[in-house]
Amino acid sequence: MRTGKGHNVVDSDVVSRTMNARASRRSLLKAGGAVAGAGAMAIAPVKVAQVFAQGGWDHETDVVVVGCGISGTPAAIEAARAGAEVIRFEKGPFTGGNMSHSQGIIYLGGGTDLQKSHGFEDTPEQMAAYLNAFMAPWDDPEFVKFYTENTVEHYNWLLGEGVTFGAEFYPGKWITAPNDGGLNFCGNEVNYPYNEITPPIPRGHCVTGLGAALSVALQASAEAEQNITTIVSSTVIALVTSDEGRVVGVVVNIDGEEQTVLARKGVILASGGYEWNAEMAERTVASQLEASPIGNTYHTNTGDGIRLAAGLGARLRNMDLTFTTIFAYPPDEKCQSVIVNKVGRRFVNEASYGAVIGQEIVHHQGGIAWLLMDQVILESIEEAGFSAGNPFATADSLAELAEAIEVPAMNLETEIALYNSQAAEKFDPLYRKPEEFLTPFGDGPYHAFALGLPGPVAYMTTGHVQIDLETRVLDHNNEPIPGLYGVGQGAAGLGRRQYNSGIRLGEGSLFGRVSGRTVAAADSWEGGETSSHFSPPPGYGTVVEEASPEAVEDLGEADVTVEAFDLGYIQTEISIAANTDTVIGLLNNGVIPHDLAIQGTDFKTPLANPGETTKVLVNLEAGEYIYYCTVAGHRAAGMEGTLTVS
Repeated sequence: MRTGKGHNVVDSDVVSRTMNARASRRSLLKAGGAVAGAGAMAIAPVKVAQVFAQGGWDHETDVVVVGCGISGTPAAIEAARAGAEVIRFEKGPFTGGNMSHSQGIIYLGGGTDLQKSHGFEDTPEQMAAYLNAFMAPWDDPEFVKFYTENTVEHYNWLLGEGVTFGAEFYPGKWITAPNDGGLNFCGNEVNYPYNEITPPIPRGHCVTGLGAALSVALQASAEAEQNITTIVSSTVIALVTSDEGRVVGVVVNIDGEEQTVLARKGVILASGGYEWNAEMAERTVASQLEASPIGNTYHTNTGDGIRLAAGLGARLRNMDLTFTTIFAYPPDEKCQSVIVNKVGRRFVNEASYGAVIGQEIVHHQGGIAWLLMDQVILESIEEAGFSAGNPFATADSLAELAEAIEVPAMNLETEIALYNSQAAEKFDPLYRKPEEFLTPFGDGPYHAFALGLPGPVAYMTTGHVQIDLETRVLDHNNEPIPGLYGVGQGAAGLGRRQYNSGIRLGEGSLFGRVSGRTVAAADSWEGGETSSHFSPPPGYGTVVEEASPEAVEDLGEADVTVEAFDLGYIQTEISIAANTDTVIGLLNNGVIPHDLAIQGTDFKTPLANPGETTKVLVNLEAGEYIYYCTVAGHRAAGMEGTLTVS
């Protein structure tokens, strides 16, 4: 166990000894039938009645945060500082998630001190103008407005948490600022048409020490909070819902043992995307899977948060999209190259931001592209201190190069001839490549580098659950799911149809803070031992045999025979009702033992197993009664009838 200032980072073997002192405990999911395969798009919730049936909660807190990366960590920090008790679970062996392995670029603007120190007068309006143009179309434009209006404050918050940004400005074509961080252009700001919509302003705030240093700073802040407990190597495998359908806790697998945690105020899902869930990715983004996943080395981005939310009817969006990227730079000299497709034609401005090139290759060029350069360009790259790498093919003539890369020679020769004429005039009418990169090709040898699939293209999933500005997860009717919140890659507000470097870290950390404050301010759930009102999806319940009550006309007594129902993990009730419901049966699903309790009486009898019957003798006044089966609080169609007592 590693201890911060009053804050525990606990390994799973410690938790198995400390959080749960029970010697044995049945598996809620195995017992209830809610186990979902890795590729399943939804994980059904567990009912709070099942938690109580197996002895109650193993642990209680105000807020549960699922994930300890760029979103979950600020969420936990802000919730704790607002007075909430927080437990955060991390699936991997260490906290930090993808943040720890990132380039540490945070997209911030609107007039930060770092921008001002280099003479850039940015405004939230200019920042929004660029984002709205480059990353459109937006389903929720209010996210852009909120983000751009709050990034200066967020920049200052990060500084206060010990995050350090380099002081230098790097004006060239960089993926991230070199050396020790700083300020750079990390998107498509300098390219047409965006440079005509709003003045190009650098917003890539690069952390000194990259993402690893960013994670160290934020984790230190979390560890300094007295009321945060962090448990690593722990996987949240189900949400727990109340009678009213509110999320009130989680089931978590710790060291191979299921434990339940009450979250009085709510659960925040911050567990990332699903690059490392091969089955789930195959079902949604199969055409893009030859690219290399962007993600941490622990392969913990498996869509857990998305699937947990989907099990409660959350609306999923952009599940067919990825952020796919390949850069033609650095250095600047490399942008003098030409990129062609499988028929030898140009299709993009070679100086474009990597996501523009990557998306074009994967989605519109069949995953095939070639970066071409002459010997002069290759040598200029090396003179700039970079390696051009090993070419796929080298040839003395364009025709020979075309043959080597299997594109039509005539097409390639005419395309380069056209490009040379336009480069000589310093104007690229089709793709508007900046004139400083327009250099005519000279004589051979010529070199071709593969840019397509499989190859150097990398991807990150962009599918997510829909949230509102308070980070509440929304259902298909755009209504909040009570007690459930989402942030980060699996619940993105920005970075949907297009991507800009630094958005994930910027948006994730900012909205993580929003989520932490929102949940901390929520009302606490104070529930009892009740079953959930969750309405089961089709196929969960199967009637073994319809109930068949028998009317008995003596002394107002009804001899009622009711069949048990095979309803998986969902518990069922059989009710006889006049003016008010009188519960006469809580049928067992064959796993969790219960007694049959009759409401308003002290009558009890053992319950039946599925396929067996329980006979109940109930004293009823004369009259007409309706009997029906309720599944998790909802009257089930086809499982009702009438009973006459005279």
